[in-house]
Amino acid sequence: VHFVVNIHHLQHSYLTIRVLRLSRKKMTKHMELFTHDAAVLKNSTRTTSGMRKSNGQALIVNTEKRLSKDAAKLEDFFKNQDLLVWRKDCPNRIEFVMTVLEFSNSFKEQDFNCAVVVVLSHGENGTILASDDKEMAVENDIIGRFDNKDCPALKGKPKLFLFQTTLENEEMDTFKTLYLRRKVKNALTLQSASLETERSLFLDDFCQRFHQMDFANIDNPLVEKRETTLQVPGSRNRWRLKINAHQFDSISRDLLSRLRSLGFSEEELFSYFEL
Repeated sequence: VHFVVNIHHLQHSYLTIRVLRLSRKKMTKHMELFTHDAAVLKNSTRTTSGMRKSNGQALIVNTEKRLSKDAAKLEDFFKNQDLLVWRKDCPNRIEFVMTVLEFSNSFKEQDFNCAVVVVLSHGENGTILASDDKEMAVENDIIGRFDNKDCPALKGKPKLFLFQTTLENEEMDTFKTLYLRRKVKNALTLQSASLETERSLFLDDFCQRFHQMDFANIDNPLVEKRETTLQVPGSRNRWRLKINAHQFDSISRDLLSRLRSLGFSEEELFSYFEL
């Protein structure tokens, strides 16, 4: 015979103990539920309140000297969001690859809850070029470095990638389609393309609309919408946007609102998220 003891507080701090006789079948069910709940809590990256601690790291890579001011602007922005910021200016292809690898490996050293990677570059047909004009393999050399195998410390935690490409003319193909051979989970990729005259305007708009963003909980649907500096949707005629979600199964209402204000349509967002 198995027993479960329930203790209830009464007046004057007295305790009463009620003993219930349970059959073996019911006791087994209780143990199964307890084991399941304990496993869920152990494997979750969130606290019992459903929220992760808002800490993380951001990497900013710019591949041209003319982009240095924009990189500095983003560095200040992410520092103000309480992220630890890495920055690499004008790397060639090998330096670019090694920087991303070093950044990815750094998550083993501390318990961070999110990663943000921003790349400012130029290129034809939507490609990302290093400072030596060699093309980066975005899928493998950047996004792929954050899969569960190469970056286990970020398993189950959100990863945000922003690729901003400067176009030489409006007729250029805007985006290269991303084909991920590695299964990168909980990752959200934003691609932006604009002419030289519009690049800084887009980054200003991004910083204003994502001010006070909780990047560690962008995949938590319990996070409510916050009021941002700019509420009016951005103009898609000034820059082009594309979004890709890689097993990013849920989204916070706050992030959803900010993406809409940045210029993404509801149709685009509905195609990637179950809203």
